[in-house]
Amino acid sequence: MLWVIGCGAAIYFAPPWLMGFLMLAKRAIWTAAWMAFVDDVVGALVWPDVKSRHGRVKLVLVQGFVIYSVVAVGLALRYGHLHGARELAAAIHRQRKLRFGSSSL
Repeated sequence: MLWVIGCGAAIYFAPPWLMGFLMLAKRAIWTAAWMAFVDDVVGALVWPDVKSRHGRVKLVLVQGFVIYSVVAVGLALRYGHLHGARELAAAIHRQRKLRFGSSSL
């Protein structure tokens, strides 16, 4: 996490000639942080430690987070609160209509 914060701060204070390297480093660090987060979530769901109280609490919290995230994104897509979600859905609908000749999909 400290790397992510440091990289974000470095973007604002770095000289212009260093920006290309910093952008690559920022992308790599964010990708690594995201992969670590996903690995932790998947690890908690696939191999839960239910022998200890801490493991059971962690499992319930991770499951709650996943359920909340899926519902929040679904509602945001449904009511158009995500930027461009309605336009994206309309474009997909048009493509399906053109490709399959009906909008029943």
